[in-house]
Amino acid sequence: ERLNKIGAHITAAAPSTRTRPPITTHILDVSRGSPASGVEVVLQKWNRLEKEPSFDSAGSGDWIFQGSSVTDTDGRSGQLMPIVDHVSPGIYRISFNTR
Repeated sequence: ERLNKIGAHITAAAPSTRTRPPITTHILDVSRGSPASGVEVVLQKWNRLEKEPSFDSAGSGDWIFQGSSVTDTDGRSGQLMPIVDHVSPGIYRISFNTR
C-alpha cells in the first residue's frame, strides 16, 4: 500500500508554472535599434516522419499550422501555441511577415 501511495505521488501531475508558451520569439529591428512591433508571426510543425524538410518543401502541405500572432510594442510575439510544460518533439519553423 505504501508503494502505491508513493507511486501516485510521483506520477501526479504538478500544476504548470509557465506563464508563456514554450515557443516564443522576440524581434528587433536592427535598422532602428528598437523592437519590431506589428510583425505577423506564424508557427508551424513538420508533419512527416520519414524525411526532414528542405527549402524545396517550403510551400508543401507537410507543414501544420500551430498558431500565429502579431508582435507587440516590445517586439514580442503573442501566444503561438498553448501554454504547456512539454513541447511535442518535432521540427518547428517560425515565419515572419516583414513586408
